[in-house]
Parts: sequence; structure tokens; C-alpha cells
Amino acid sequence: MELDVLATPGHLISLAARGFARLSEARLKPLGFGVGHLPVLVALQDGRAITQRDLARFAKVEQPPMAQMLARMERDGLIRRTPDPADGRSSRITLTKAAEARLPDAVAALLQG
Repeated sequence: MELDVLATPGHLISLAARGFARLSEARLKPLGFGVGHLPVLVALQDGRAITQRDLARFAKVEQPPMAQMLARMERDGLIRRTPDPADGRSSRITLTKAAEARLPDAVAALLQG
């Protein structure tokens, strides 16, 4: 029996996921967001303030990649950091008003057919 690896469910799901990611990236880019930002945007929506460690846990990534992404998001004016009153070594991260204002458009762009 010959197995066509390119026709296996795992490979087809992988192709679909990559295609969806490319499409989503193209829809989010004009709004200043990327697919990688989605966990942060979801976690911080509605004015929530969360630490980097908690964001990394929420996104299921290690802290160094989260720190790099947050640095880029801060540079791009999407997030801001404020000292954590409960822990002087830590910061609370929130969305900027500009990011909050564009978030509904990002959700709409992702949900369009």
C-alpha cells in the first residue's frame, strides 16, 4: 500500500493553517497588527492590565519571545507599560487608545468571509 504523505489529514490541516495565517496577516497588516499579536490583543482588550509573565502564560509561549514581541508592540504604539503597584520589579501592560480603537476593525477583518 502506497501512502501519499501530501494527502494525509495532518499535511492538509497544516496547509490550511498556513493559508489561514497568511490571509489573516494580510487582513491585519493595514491595521498595524499581526497574527502574533492576537493573544496579546485578546488578553488586554477591555482595558485589562496584565504582566508580561501572565501574557506569556496566556499565549502559551516562553517569556523571551513575549518580551521581544511586546518591545515591538510598544515601539509601534500598540501597548504601554506602567509600574505594577503590587510589585516594583514588574510592569502592567495595557493597550494604547490607538490599539483599542482599531481592535473592532481587526476582529471584523478576521471574521469577513
